[in-house]
Amino acid sequence: MLDTQINDPIGSIGVRLEDVIDGFQNAMKDFELPLTFVVGTGEEAGMDLYTITSGAARAYLRDRLTPPRQGTFNFMGLPSELREKILKMLLVFPKPALTIGDRGTGSSSSESRKLGLLSREDQVEPAYGTLFSGQHNRIVVEPLEKTLALLGVSKQMRDEALPLFYGQNKFRFGSLDHLRTAITKMTYKTIKNIQDIRIVMQDHSSSRRSLQGYRQLSPKNLVLLVPLHSSFWHFCTGSNEWESKTPTEAQLEKLDPLAELWDIVAVARRTKHLEIQGPGFLGDWLRQKIDSEEEMPECTEDENMDD
Repeated sequence: MLDTQINDPIGSIGVRLEDVIDGFQNAMKDFELPLTFVVGTGEEAGMDLYTITSGAARAYLRDRLTPPRQGTFNFMGLPSELREKILKMLLVFPKPALTIGDRGTGSSSSESRKLGLLSREDQVEPAYGTLFSGQHNRIVVEPLEKTLALLGVSKQMRDEALPLFYGQNKFRFGSLDHLRTAITKMTYKTIKNIQDIRIVMQDHSSSRRSLQGYRQLSPKNLVLLVPLHSSFWHFCTGSNEWESKTPTEAQLEKLDPLAELWDIVAVARRTKHLEIQGPGFLGDWLRQKIDSEEEMPECTEDENMDD
């Protein structure tokens, strides 16, 4: 029946794969299998596609191909070069990135914020040239508690491992809300190690104050994704009708007091390599503010965070 489904996804009676195997993707979660679900387009229209990228497969299989062996050895007694290679195997994940974002699959709120691998491609990231809405996290990686427990073994281990995890992984945040939540849970020292970050400019709040943690963020690479459908359009226009035209000048002025946006502008000014992608009107506002010498309005207050 699956062969028939592949050759004729609609079929004479409209049978689809999700009907043949009810809850197929959810069942795979029980085995922690990093399965991606997408709806086919073009010749694959109407077909439910279930795929696994080679990068996600490596992250899943690395703890399963070789059974654990009992024993201990003096890890810190190894040469520093060998320790670094071992730590990279444990802490550096495949491209394109570790992603924090809503999964969009009906998951519970606690599950929707797990780290995951986003793209179906192993190396190529979507260009988002025609992005209408933010990408959603589709593949959940295994919990990182055990892996990151390495950071608590000793001060030397932390000093060696922390820059590898935060400095050599790419981090993608599905919204400003996800980014802010993560930043408030990190120390300033940790934030300074983040070198590659991608942010979907969505889900802002006009009541948020400036966050001191953002001032520690100075990545080498920063990509700001500006979707056409965003909370900023509704904030400026008061309309839920998504349009491609730019809000009026008076409507755009509503963005000027937003401390959260000015925090992002400051991060963008510090980064070495900046990209702004997507068709949303916010892109032009960001480019103008980043290139200008305009400073954050004094009326915005700092939100303190303990280091």
